[in-house]
Amino acid sequence: MSRKSEFHLSFSKALIDGIVFHFCNATQVGQPQTFAVILEGYDKFYTEDLIEAIENAQAGQHFDDYHHPDSLTDDFGITIAPPNVIISSHNYHIPLQVWKELMQEWLVFLEA
Repeated sequence: MSRKSEFHLSFSKALIDGIVFHFCNATQVGQPQTFAVILEGYDKFYTEDLIEAIENAQAGQHFDDYHHPDSLTDDFGITIAPPNVIISSHNYHIPLQVWKELMQEWLVFLEA
């Protein structure tokens, strides 16, 4: 099972006036809605940066612990606090590996 399925998320694209938009939708209310908002706020650059930071944390190397794209409010900041990531004001604790896998799925979608 993919992480997006596990978290009740779906990905879609739309071409509007020659620009490709990437969407993440929650198929359930609550936590999935928060994750959908977060993923939509992460472009390729921010996604790669967060994945790299998680990998560094997993390897015991230096990493930036707070991630927050300009497109999102503070409520959707992500703090890397091994062995988890914490979704700021919602206080969702997700294991590093699980969040990394979800972000990797999002990155593959962005690059397709």
